[in-house]
Amino acid sequence: MADAPLPIGWDMETTKGTTYFINHLDQSTTFHDPRLIGIAKPSRKKPKVTPPKYQRDLYGKVQCLLANLHLCQEDQGELQIVVSRDTLLEDSFNLISNLDGVTLTRRLFIKFNGEEGLDYGGMSREWFLSLSREITKAERLFFSLDKKGCSYNIHRKAPKLKNFESYFYFIGQLIGMACYHAKLLEAHFSPIIWRCLLGETPNLSHLAYIDPEMHTGLEAVRDAEDVDDWDLTFAVTEERGKKKKDIELKKNGLSIPVTNQNKNEYINLVVDHYIGHMIKPLESMKEGMNMVVPSHLLEEFTAEEFEQIVCGSQTIDISDLRANTDYTDIEESSATIKWFWEILGTMSEPNLHQFLHFVTGSTKVPVGGFKHLCGSKGPLKFNIQLKKTSGLPTAHSCFNRLELAVYNNKDKLKSDLLYAITETTGFGLQ
Repeated sequence: MADAPLPIGWDMETTKGTTYFINHLDQSTTFHDPRLIGIAKPSRKKPKVTPPKYQRDLYGKVQCLLANLHLCQEDQGELQIVVSRDTLLEDSFNLISNLDGVTLTRRLFIKFNGEEGLDYGGMSREWFLSLSREITKAERLFFSLDKKGCSYNIHRKAPKLKNFESYFYFIGQLIGMACYHAKLLEAHFSPIIWRCLLGETPNLSHLAYIDPEMHTGLEAVRDAEDVDDWDLTFAVTEERGKKKKDIELKKNGLSIPVTNQNKNEYINLVVDHYIGHMIKPLESMKEGMNMVVPSHLLEEFTAEEFEQIVCGSQTIDISDLRANTDYTDIEESSATIKWFWEILGTMSEPNLHQFLHFVTGSTKVPVGGFKHLCGSKGPLKFNIQLKKTSGLPTAHSCFNRLELAVYNNKDKLKSDLLYAITETTGFGLQ
């Protein structure tokens, strides 16, 4: 029974050599193994100690969400998704957009054309990662980067695209599937998107994420007792290339002054100018997402928390990874392993994300850190295994496993590792 998976919504922890079980659904802890309920008779002896009290944190909230999702969906059977890397978006859209919510909750098996690998989790993670990169490509016109180049908002031209509602519905399905299957997307969406996916309607407060100066100015207009002398008109000035252009918010807007009587209309028109094009795409995204993840199950999450559920964390804590690493046929005290951790500790951030992608199929860290890395059947720690033959380091991302040969030279290990994580693409058979 020790190798059997725990019931959904349960975790097992060991503290000071004592193992206990966590029930996230009813927020309790116990020494009784839930896998033995109905098999072994519980002891009538009162335990001398009690298990640690349940701690309600984001990880616990996520586990409760996942348990409730699986309980309310009939997620039996398998869903095989066959795609080509060259036409990844088109292949995925043509299949996913025609499926219902129940089908999308089935066990995923991803197959990339021309690659021999079997999906034990790694290929699914790769599919979500690659697809999220594909939908944010500039030429797609679905999303555009904000002024700081940090996050994506819905592109102004998106509502003019052919079948845009179907595509944004599909993007919502993808977000829902990532949440349901506990996979991570690489989608640096603006807080506007996350907040609206949780039920908010685009409004003045959201403008702060697009144009902070305009947002501050509009709040000043809203709160001012008298704006008659502010010399404002129903127009906004925007930079188009190297030139500035006045854009009228209504017919003859440049000649219509903003007054105390019409300032609310002015504010609404400015907000609509910057955000109005997002409304229909966001509605489609939310509808697609709620097909897989019902909205009422997300009510206790903030936008920031929901983003972390879907996208994980970009921060890679090497000490956390090391503390949650197992070793097979190689000693942690060996020179190769010591050099490996030293090399990882000096890697650049881009190389660290390439390394994480190489060994797990994702560039992000799940909620709760590396102790909650998953394989095909549940939690599965990062594992370093001795490679019996010489050659470059190899990885089995389905199993979060890195295989290293014994090295006699730290520089050689570093050059081989960097080459492996930067030049390797695709999946083969284990």
